[in-house]
Amino acid sequence: MSEHVHRVWVVLIAAIVAVSLFFSLQFCAGFVIGAIGGRLLFWRNETFWSDVLDTRIPVGGWSHFLVNYLLMAAVLMLGALFPRYINIFGCALGLISVKLAIVLNEMTGKKEEDHDRSE
Repeated sequence: MSEHVHRVWVVLIAAIVAVSLFFSLQFCAGFVIGAIGGRLLFWRNETFWSDVLDTRIPVGGWSHFLVNYLLMAAVLMLGALFPRYINIFGCALGLISVKLAIVLNEMTGKKEEDHDRSE
């Protein structure tokens, strides 16, 4: 994850947590758990695809994706099993928070390649 996308993600997390604290503590808890899970999933995919591109051999492809789906299911199951404490919709939004940060980064600001060319 580029440094700028990481900053956008942190600002997005902080904004959603700040707003959700006023409305629902359960949603906030679910969102934080989902965001941690989403960041872990992004890191796993990033390292997996870097390894695949470096070695040109997809090592453990099916097991990688199986573990990813199990991690997503575990985060969502926390929301389903403990609805009094964790909101499942907050978990789902947290899981896609990295993707939202990437989309926001692409929609706003200059791309890094454009910045490098202009100097």
